[in-house]
Order: sequence, then C-alpha cells, then structure tokens
Amino acid sequence: MLLVILLLLSGCQKSEEEQLAELGYLEEDIALIQGLKEENRELFLSEMNETALSYLQVDSFKEENMKEYLSFDGILEKELVVDLINRGVLTEQNKDKIVSLYSSTFFIKEKEETYLKYLNTYSDTREMIEIVNTLRYKELFTDIVSTDMSKGDLILVNKYHILSSDYEPEDLVQIESDYGSGRL
Repeated sequence: MLLVILLLLSGCQKSEEEQLAELGYLEEDIALIQGLKEENRELFLSEMNETALSYLQVDSFKEENMKEYLSFDGILEKELVVDLINRGVLTEQNKDKIVSLYSSTFFIKEKEETYLKYLNTYSDTREMIEIVNTLRYKELFTDIVSTDMSKGDLILVNKYHILSSDYEPEDLVQIESDYGSGRL
C-alpha cells in the first residue's frame, strides 16, 4: 500500500519543465534554465523572475558570473552589465563611478577604454570625462595629426590637430593700414 501511495505521489509531482511551462516560459527559455548548473538553476528557480531570465538571454552571458549579474541588476542596461562584469571592470568598489560614467551625457563610446583606464585616477568622474574628451591626459604636443579639412569652415585646430604648412584660406583679403599691410 505504501508503495502505491509513493508511486501515486511521485506521478503527481510535475517535472521542472512542466512547472516552468505552466508559469509561461517558452521552450527556448526552459532549455536555457535547464542548461544551468544545479546551483545556478536553484538560484534561478528561487528567484523565478524575468530579471534572471533576461540575463540568460544575453549573448555573452557566462554562467559563472550569474550571481554578480543579479547583484548589479538595474544599475545599467543588462548587456552592458554583462559585458563589464565579464571584462572584470564592474566591481562593488567602482559601481558608482561606472554608473556615473555610462550615464553621462558627455560619454563617447569610442573613448570607453580611455575612460576606464583613468577611472580611478580622478575622484570626480565628470572631471575625468572632460579631461579624456579634450585629450588633456596626453602630454602637450604629442600624437599630433592633421586636422580634418572636409568640414569646410568648421575645422578643429589645437595642440593635437594642425593645419598643413601649405594651408591658405580661400577668402584672404589685402589689408592696408597705418600699422602696415598684410592679408587677413
């Protein structure tokens, strides 16, 4: 009799897959969840939320970082959190600076590696962004390049962007005055 009761009870228990399907998870999501190591699957099942699932769906998701992803949830876009944690950039110690950096209106994606290089050099993230954006972290008059002349009158000339030695504006006029003459 006891054996019959145990068989009935075990037959009544739903599989993990059936439970997830009843909760509305799609087949591919169930496959992702069931592909996790037991400890992470248990973590996911205890959380049982869309947040954990959304991290599983990020292409560069690494299972060994799952707890970290969840601990930094909501501070930045999930793909960025995954990328920064995978690269070892986002830590509890620099979380506030990272959020400030990536939330800044002056953040330029092409300068990301330079920002990260100087992140801990400056106490103020806004100041660091300004210094990187204006190239003030470089030694004066190094890495000099010719300026982009394709912009017409909107050309940048500074200590890092020079005009070619044969540059001559098209609209020069001759000036005569009591102080001398020249072209302006």
